[in-house]
Amino acid sequence: MNKATISLTTITRYLQLWGFSLKGHTKDIYHDGHERADVVEYRKSWAATMMNYRTKMREYGGEDCSEVIMPNLQEGDKEIVLVTRDECYFNSNDDVAITWTAKGESIIKKKGQGLGLMVSDFYCACHGSLQFDSQYAREIIEPGKDSILDLPIWLWACARS
Repeated sequence: MNKATISLTTITRYLQLWGFSLKGHTKDIYHDGHERADVVEYRKSWAATMMNYRTKMREYGGEDCSEVIMPNLQEGDKEIVLVTRDECYFNSNDDVAITWTAKGESIIKKKGQGLGLMVSDFYCACHGSLQFDSQYAREIIEPGKDSILDLPIWLWACARS
């Protein structure tokens, strides 16, 4: 008994008819929706909130930012300390696309990005890299392994100063 099959040509024609095209993978512009109306509105609201918080934060001036300008707090207001989190991701095969080679020599590059490592740290202008009892909040995370940062202890350490 013959099974009915659809030819590759027929599939290709339908895919093209439906608006698909066959392309090689290239690096291209990534659109993440940052211009959608709801995203723009959220950013405006977030920026207004941050500007309000800024009035309750220390500012740093001078050529080397060593001059501390204390906020002018109203009765009952508390100073706000901005804590930022920074992350950087490294891959073992994250090298350059070209290599110097001797004449007649060839290089076989590994496929894929290889093993990864993420370094995450919390930082604020008044405390530097956050630490408590000489232990830094910096975390080195290996994807695939459990790694949980004990955030509450770092927030407490920052808040107590």
